[in-house]
Order: sequence, then structure tokens, then C-alpha cells
Amino acid sequence: MKRMRALACALALAASVTPAVAGDLLFRKEQGPLILENFDGRPFWELQAYCAGVHGASANWFARKGETDKVQGYERAGVEALNDAVRQLQRDRKVSADAATKLVEPVVQMGGRRAAEALRISGTVNDGQWNYWRSFCADAKAAYVRAAR
Repeated sequence: MKRMRALACALALAASVTPAVAGDLLFRKEQGPLILENFDGRPFWELQAYCAGVHGASANWFARKGETDKVQGYERAGVEALNDAVRQLQRDRKVSADAATKLVEPVVQMGGRRAAEALRISGTVNDGQWNYWRSFCADAKAAYVRAAR
């Protein structure tokens, strides 16, 4: 069941983002754990942008719950993921920060919508979709840090 859910999520992400170009630093499944394997060949900037949205939606969720300690952590993670995405896209495609920000914005919004929907449906339960995305983003960050050295 989780494998099917992961595949469905991977297909949804892949179908709705900008295609990779020759200069993009790409994730390869050998670079990360099983949770990331369906994203083989996707640009790292795209994964980080998506996670910026996931973290932003998570911060909003916890803010509504009054859990300010978690809000700050997710806000920091969201800003960091967004900055990583913009910087990587600037390096990959030799574009300005403004141009990179415009390119990552729809991906950030998509990540935010998917995380908000997952939180609305099942909250933060261990086997819920939000927890999948939270794990995905932690693993995507670790793989990005290793690859971007």
C-alpha cells in the first residue's frame, strides 16, 4: 500500500513540474534511500522546492494547533529548502535569483497543497501521507547535501 502511494505521489510530482534540462543537478536513485527511488532523474532543485511547500504547510498546520515550537522548526526548514532550490537552480541554469524564484514557485505551491491536503485528511498519524512527505523531505535534504558538495 505504501509503495503504491509513493508511486502515485511520484507520478503526480513528475507530471506537474518543469522538465529537467541538461545542466540540472539530478537525483539518481543510487544517491538515496528507497523512499526517493521513484524520483530518479528529477532535478534536486525541484525536490527541494517541493519540500519548501511541504514545510510551509506543516508550519501553518502546527500554528493552527498552537504548537509554536514545531512552527519555528518547519518555518526554518521551509526557508532552507527554498533557498537551496533557488541557489541550485541558479547554478544549474545560470539564471538570476528572481528568475529562479519564479521557476520554483509553482513547485513550492504544489508541495504546500499536497501537504495541506494530507494533513487535512489524516493529520500527523504515522502511516499517513503527511508523514510520508515529511520523511521524503528529510531524505531528499540528506541526498542533496551529499550531492551538492
